[in-house]
Amino acid sequence: MTQLVKKEPVDAVTTSWTQFCSKMVFSSSFIKDLQEMKGDGLANVNDETCELLEVYLKIQNFSPENAKKVSAAGEGLAIWVGAMKRYREVTKIVAPKILMLKEKDEQLAAANVILEEKERGLAVAKAKMDEMEAKRKEANDEADAMKKELQGEQAKSRAAENLINSLKGERDRWELDKDK
Repeated sequence: MTQLVKKEPVDAVTTSWTQFCSKMVFSSSFIKDLQEMKGDGLANVNDETCELLEVYLKIQNFSPENAKKVSAAGEGLAIWVGAMKRYREVTKIVAPKILMLKEKDEQLAAANVILEEKERGLAVAKAKMDEMEAKRKEANDEADAMKKELQGEQAKSRAAENLINSLKGERDRWELDKDK
């Protein structure tokens, strides 16, 4: 179908305009509805919606520049329609990656829980090891003290033995002196 815009013929699609679009565009909440189409509202831009938009996007004269010639609002809508199609194309690529990221985040969270549990176990084991190391050091210190004491006693024993051996000759002399 051809329509006149500023007295120039332009290809146009009117089949859905009268039935759906005119009601939406002339609605008092039209701008508000567009502004609120964020987050989950953008999920409504699906392949079917893009297929319906494609008819308009393929019209040679459907461009923001041509729409601006008619109205500034028309330019904004033309930009918005193109952006919605590009949004859907990007979403097809990004959405699976976002799902995979969520799965990996969940796996990471589970792994972090296990890691924290293992780190607590490691801390308990390290505390026990430190306690055992302290006991070992205490036992080694005690053993070293006992070795020094033993060495001291052995030295005294040797000195006493040497004294006894050196006095053996004196014993004989004392025995002789006693008899005299």
